[in-house]
Amino acid sequence: MNSRAPFIRAVRLAWTLCIFFVLAGNLLIPYLGIENDEALFAQGLYRPRGELYSIHIGRSSVPIMLMTYLGALKSWIYGPILKLFGISLYTLRQPMLLAGALSIWLFFLLLRRIAGLRAALIGCALLAVDSLYLLTACFDWGPVALQHLLLAAGVLLVVQFHGSGQKAIVQLLPIIFHQAKPL
Repeated sequence: MNSRAPFIRAVRLAWTLCIFFVLAGNLLIPYLGIENDEALFAQGLYRPRGELYSIHIGRSSVPIMLMTYLGALKSWIYGPILKLFGISLYTLRQPMLLAGALSIWLFFLLLRRIAGLRAALIGCALLAVDSLYLLTACFDWGPVALQHLLLAAGVLLVVQFHGSGQKAIVQLLPIIFHQAKPL
């Protein structure tokens, strides 16, 4: 019997839970209208522009801060998405829903590193079926989905750095996309 079989099954189950999360979120997308906090990023993209701070590069104005407590990362992410796909409920909500699913995957990887495969699967399953987490990621009142994603990635990088002593940023992408061997 292959010693990697439980690991491969666990990874497949974790991916299945992430896909379930996205599918469940897609069912919710058309039922609520756009809430103000959900669309705050647009003030850095469309006229009349309302960002707090911006820098000027040539004729362009690049938003830096939308409010004293809100940066413009979401505006930077959504600018090309909305230009390419247009404005709709799906283009507004699906990117953050995918960010929520990616944060679940990163949470699985983090728990696998610090607590083992069984704990990682249980934590991933609990997060993937949490209705409040789904609503928060789907309707993203402010930059909450990005906060979850960046927090999970940052903690995973810290754990990776602590475990290896190497530069963790270089190792993050292979960890996320190519689970070549079990720990």
